[in-house]
Amino acid sequence: MQVDALVKLTPRLSSPALTEPEMRNLDPADLVQIGGAIAGFLLTKRAKGESV
Repeated sequence: MQVDALVKLTPRLSSPALTEPEMRNLDPADLVQIGGAIAGFLLTKRAKGESV
């Protein structure tokens, strides 16, 4: 997982918006959870294994 990409992308998607310094201070487990949620959102139905 690319932490720098998450730090740049998450403030644009989160509500309330997290700042870059707040993102850099998060626990690694929280970063993994956020990254998984973003990746799951961006995956196509086909990649998720759902019928199209």
